Amino acid sequence: MKSIKLPMASLLEEATITNRLLDRHSKTGDENQNPTSAMLIVSDPRFDDLTVLAYVLISTSYNILFHPLRKHPGPVIHRITNLCMSYYDIRGKAAYHIRDLHEKYGSIVRIGPNELSYINEQAWNDIYGHNSQNGTGNLPREEKRSRPEKNNTVTILNANEADHRRLLRIQTPMFSDRVIAAQEELIIRYCELLTSRLMERTNSSSNSIDVVLWYTYIALDIFGELAFGKPFHGLTSNSLDTWIQLTLLTFKDFVFWMAANQFMFP
Repeated sequence: MKSIKLPMASLLEEATITNRLLDRHSKTGDENQNPTSAMLIVSDPRFDDLTVLAYVLISTSYNILFHPLRKHPGPVIHRITNLCMSYYDIRGKAAYHIRDLHEKYGSIVRIGPNELSYINEQAWNDIYGHNSQNGTGNLPREEKRSRPEKNNTVTILNANEADHRRLLRIQTPMFSDRVIAAQEELIIRYCELLTSRLMERTNSSSNSIDVVLWYTYIALDIFGELAFGKPFHGLTSNSLDTWIQLTLLTFKDFVFWMAANQFMFP
């Protein structure tokens, strides 16, 4: 197949050349010749640039002027693209940035083309509460963050309302007041161990102590004891278990995945 690339030819010139090639091919009378041999392939980078530019302009105009959330306040860059919030997510500063936006714009802020942030009590109840009393049901999950597994396995992250109720019925007995009270002795034992370890650290060193890290140790030790019958020994070793470190790294990588999943434009 013969091809001619004319990256800078005008549309009129391209059409003229195409007609001449097709006319020449029709006059040869060679029946064995491939009819596609005279096909003209035109590649003009300007078309790609114009396509991208048109998409950006149309998307920007829609998100600012015609989008259903256009009346809600927020920075212009947040109304146009998710890229800005993805940047703060990757840096680990999203919560602080959203706090600053609420201080500037009020209790409702548009933080993305299709996303609002609320800080009032009624919104909290409407979004995360059980709305069966007023007949509205729970709000559906965001599709980007609750995609089904490849084998259609139902998990707590992608469960619909019916599956969520089923999973909740299975797990609720494990967190009843009676069950938690039965673990009081175990929890007190770890609290006493935490206190003694902190006293040792304060008596042996004048440096400051990262209390958040020690709270992480006790939480993971209690969790390991209750879930697996064995602690992670964070309080005794003053370090995180290897599996815990890998899990935390996975959470960090998950932030990058979520940021990329938002895309630059909705």
